Amino acid sequence: MTALSSTRQLGAEGVELYTWSQLRTDEGYVRLMAGHLGSQVVRVDVTIRAEKDDSSRTAHAFVRDGYFAAWYPEGVDEANTNSTTLTLHLADGSTVSNISASRLHEQPKLD
Repeated sequence: MTALSSTRQLGAEGVELYTWSQLRTDEGYVRLMAGHLGSQVVRVDVTIRAEKDDSSRTAHAFVRDGYFAAWYPEGVDEANTNSTTLTLHLADGSTVSNISASRLHEQPKLD
């Protein structure tokens, strides 16, 4: 089992992805994402970019007490072709953008 990062390790602008799974429902598929945030992150946007037509959509995550959660619909065939990135919005109004979800799934972004 991988050890989770502490709030101190994440610093002000870090993010750690706890889960990024796809769930099948009666209505189709949804992608679930949740994780731990740095101390200055106040908002998270998840951008899903389709490879086939270069279109994109953005899901706004729920953020509370240093953690975030988001969900969005996703076709079963999109799971291997979409590019998903996170944008962190910080308390001072600045952003940290283009954080690859697939890379985050492998290791956290520490401050």
